[in-house]
Amino acid sequence: VKYEANAPEGCRAVAPRERQYYVYDVVKISQDEPKCKGFQFKGWKTTTNEKDYGSESFVMPASDVTLRGVWSTFDITSSR
Repeated sequence: VKYEANAPEGCRAVAPRERQYYVYDVVKISQDEPKCKGFQFKGWKTTTNEKDYGSESFVMPASDVTLRGVWSTFDITSSR
């Protein structure tokens, strides 16, 4: 399983290290979330089928899996 931070432009976010698993292993998504000032990390999606894994786990398929970070901007609203 490979992680790509997919950091927003101007950010230098660090992704978790790549890990190896066997087919049918239960893979727990890394809880080490990348950080980027002014942006909120929303979770991980695969690069092949765009499945959103968030912070769950999955069963390792017979092929490599790359998880790419999903980001959004912080929404700041006034509470006056």
